[in-house]
Amino acid sequence: MISIIIPAYNEEECIGGILQSIADQDIEEAVEVVVADANSRDKTIEVAEKYRNRLPLLTVVKGGWAPVGRNNGARASSGDPIFFIDADITLPRRDFLRTGTEMFRKKNLAVATTYLWPNSNNWLDYVLVGLYDAVLLSAKYIRPLGAMCIVASRNAFIKSGGYPENEVMAEDHDFVWQCRKFGRYDVLSLAALTSVRRMEKEGRLVLVYKYLKATAYRLLFGPITHPIFKYEFGSYSGEKETKEKVKETDQPRVTLYCELYRFTGNIFYRGIGTGFITSYENQMRALKAQGIFFTQDLRTQTDIFQANSHGPRTLWLIKKFRKRGEKTILYAHATAEDLRISFRILRFFVPLLRKYLSYLYHQVDMIVCPSTHTADLLIQKYGIPRIKTVVISNGVEAGKFFCDKEKRKKLRKEQNIAHHHLLIINVAMAIKRKGVDTFIAMSKIFTDIRFIWFGKIFSRTVASGIPPHPANVLFYGYVPDITVAYSSADIFLFPSYEEQQGISVLEAGSAGLPVVVRDIPAYEGWLEDGVHCFKAKNDEEFEEKLRRLIQDESLRQKMGTTLRAMIMRNHTIEAVGRQLADLYAALGTDTEHVLKRKTIKK
Repeated sequence: MISIIIPAYNEEECIGGILQSIADQDIEEAVEVVVADANSRDKTIEVAEKYRNRLPLLTVVKGGWAPVGRNNGARASSGDPIFFIDADITLPRRDFLRTGTEMFRKKNLAVATTYLWPNSNNWLDYVLVGLYDAVLLSAKYIRPLGAMCIVASRNAFIKSGGYPENEVMAEDHDFVWQCRKFGRYDVLSLAALTSVRRMEKEGRLVLVYKYLKATAYRLLFGPITHPIFKYEFGSYSGEKETKEKVKETDQPRVTLYCELYRFTGNIFYRGIGTGFITSYENQMRALKAQGIFFTQDLRTQTDIFQANSHGPRTLWLIKKFRKRGEKTILYAHATAEDLRISFRILRFFVPLLRKYLSYLYHQVDMIVCPSTHTADLLIQKYGIPRIKTVVISNGVEAGKFFCDKEKRKKLRKEQNIAHHHLLIINVAMAIKRKGVDTFIAMSKIFTDIRFIWFGKIFSRTVASGIPPHPANVLFYGYVPDITVAYSSADIFLFPSYEEQQGISVLEAGSAGLPVVVRDIPAYEGWLEDGVHCFKAKNDEEFEEKLRRLIQDESLRQKMGTTLRAMIMRNHTIEAVGRQLADLYAALGTDTEHVLKRKTIKK
C-alpha cells in the first residue's frame, strides 16, 4: 500500500482535481489518501468526502501550517512510500502512481521528487517552471531539492523527524535534504501538473524575486523560521492563524486525572501494558490535536474534571470538583463483570464492586463509554440514565502502527521465523479473560504455524496462569515497543471473552492486519463479521475462520485494508478529539472560569 498526503486550507476549488486524478489512476496496489485540513472555512472537507466511494482509504485529519499538515497526515498513514502532494497538483498520467512507485522501489530510494508542468496557456509560465526543473536537475548533484510532489520512504520520514515545523518557507527542500541522509535521492522521470494560481495572484516577476530572496537568505542565514515577506499557504495567512489561536482560548479547560498514573509517573503500570492507560494517553493526544487546554495539576482552576480511574481518591475528587462548580466526566474503563474473570482475588468482591461502581457512576455529570455494549451494561445493571452516557472510542494513534520492515525482520530472526512463514499473534495480558485457552487450542490445530502472545505474564497467585502448550506457541511477555509485535505478524487472533472495546483490535487494524475476534457484544455496531474482521463463537468457528485467512493471502490483505479504512474514519486521535470537544460543548460549561483563573490548594 502507498500513502498520499495532501495538506489543505480552503481548497474547495482545487481538492477535487487532485482527488479525481488519484481516483483515475491505473494501479493495483492499495492507495491510501490522507487530507490534512487546517480548519478550512470553505467546503474543502465536503468536496473531499464526495470521493470516499472511489477512494475507500480516504481520511481527513487535522492539519495546520503546511509542514504540520504533512507530518500529521504521514503519522496517520501506514503506506510505504509516502507521496506528499500539494492540493493544487493533478496527476496527468493514469500510470503516474504506479510508475513512480516502481521507480522509487527499484532504485531503493529514501526520497525523491518529480518535475513540474504548468497548467497554463501562458508561455512565460512554461519558461519559469522549466527553469525550476532545470535547477532541480542540476541541484541533484549538489544539494537535493523538492517541492509540491515529494516521495519519501516511511523509514526516511521517521528518521528525519518529518517536515521542519518551525520553518515558514522552503521547509520541503530541507525535508528532502534531511531524508537524503538516510538513503538515495533522485528526480523521477515524471511530471506533475501544477496550477499557476500563485503566479497569477502575486505576479510572475514578484514571485521570482521572492524565491531569489528566499534562496539568498537560506544560503546566508540558514532555514527561514520567520516571515521575510508575505507568503501564504493556500489562503492561510499568519493573521488568520493568529485569529484561530485566539479563538482556541475560548474553549473549556480540562483537568485530566488517573489514580496511580499521576502519583507514580506510570511506574505501577510499566511492564504490564493496560488498555485504560493507553486510552488516558490518547485523551491527552486528542485534546492537544484540538487545541484544548488540559492539565494534570489538580491545583489549576478548570471547567471540566475528567477522570479515568475508579478508586476512592477519584470519588473524593469528583465530589470536590463538583462542589466548586466544575463539570465532571468519568471514563467507564471497568465494570465488575470484566474484573470478575480477570483476577482471582477480585471474584469474591464482585457484589461489593458493583455497588461501589454504581455509586461512583451516579456522582458524575457524564460517563464516557468506549462502546455501546458498555453503555447498555451501565444502563441495565447499574441503573445509569441513558442521557448520562456517551459513546466515544478509546481511539488509536494510527500513524504509530504500520509494518516496519526492519522490526519485522529483527523479531523474526530472533525467533527463527522465515520471512515467508505465517505468524499469528495476540497482544494482551496473559490472563484467562483474554482467551488464552482458545489461543493454545488453535496452536494445537495449526501445528505448522507459529503463534506468539505478547503481554504481561502473571503468577498463578494473581491470575489463572498459562496452561501447558505446544512448542509452536510462545508467551513472549511484555514488549516495550508494541509496534514490534504488529510489524512481525500476519494475522491477529484476539479471542477475549469480555471487552469494553478492545484497544488491541484498533492497534492491529491500524497496522493493516486481518483480525479474528470472539463474537461478543463489545464489537456490535462497529465491527462487521466478514467485512472488517472474522467473528467466532467457539473454537470450531475460530478454526474455520483462521483456516480461511491462512489459505487466502488476498483475503488477508483485503480484510486488513477494509478494517484499517474504517478505523481511520472513526477511531483516530483526531476523531476522538472532535467528539470530546462536542461533549464539552454539550455540557454547557460555565465560561466564567475562563475569566477567573486562580490557583487553589490541593
